[in-house]
Amino acid sequence: MSARITISPSEIRQIFQPRTSSASRFWELAQKANNLAVIIEDRWEQIPPETRELLKIFAYALEVETGFLRESG
Repeated sequence: MSARITISPSEIRQIFQPRTSSASRFWELAQKANNLAVIIEDRWEQIPPETRELLKIFAYALEVETGFLRESG
């Protein structure tokens, strides 16, 4: 059995667009991103190196643009 989380390209673009969004929409995107991160972490060794590199680039860009990945505390 496999889990699948779908984040559309438009949802990814929304993260990088400087505009006001509802808190509930942001929370929904954050939940999807977290679920996707858990799946990626669990399957990291099975992901091809090229895809791993793209995921690293995406995560870095997300952090730089939004601070989205920063741990609170």
